[in-house]
Amino acid sequence: MKGLLTKDFHIISQNHRYLLIYVLCSFGLSFVLDSEYVVGYIAMLMGIMGTSTISYDEFDNGFPFLMSLPVDSKTYVREKFLFCLLLETVGTIFGAALICVTSLIKGETFVFSEILSYMVGVFIAINLLTCCLIPIELKYGAEKGRVVMMVFYGFIAAAALLLTKIPTADGILIDTVIKGLNSLSPALIGTIAAVMALLIICGLYLLSVSIMNKKEF
Repeated sequence: MKGLLTKDFHIISQNHRYLLIYVLCSFGLSFVLDSEYVVGYIAMLMGIMGTSTISYDEFDNGFPFLMSLPVDSKTYVREKFLFCLLLETVGTIFGAALICVTSLIKGETFVFSEILSYMVGVFIAINLLTCCLIPIELKYGAEKGRVVMMVFYGFIAAAALLLTKIPTADGILIDTVIKGLNSLSPALIGTIAAVMALLIICGLYLLSVSIMNKKEF
């Protein structure tokens, strides 16, 4: 797995110009957007860069070459999940640090506990989205995978909009859910969210391994 990680980090390092552009854009956005959006933007960019290495592996029959090495499907998928996790961790920490710096430049005060809550929430959400990208790109490839992801995101947006329109005895369903969550402690909410995210990621990992096992090299 160390060799695969080294390969992917080398691929990312070749795109240092894009990384510089992302940093400059993130710095500019931090002056006009809320903290959670900036942290999410950077973390999502890092996650997308991580999954984009799959297209590099597919290029010019790269998969048959990789599978001829002492690498199996489980190792390959495990490395992709770990690599994206590392990039998102770096992106989330960088986004939080950028918010602190821009707040100091603008002369604004910031509460570290609030920034920490942004980091945790954004990290869990973006990690789930990125982990959804991995099996989709493995199954459909880079080009078709983008179309599938657009449909997937559209489905999520439509489902969220539908939930806000479903009435309940107490009013709107989403409002009822929010009231119920507000009655819980932040630590309990974070624990429940982390456990649910972990279970979903484990399921996505098993799905990705199954997809890789069905590929013919």
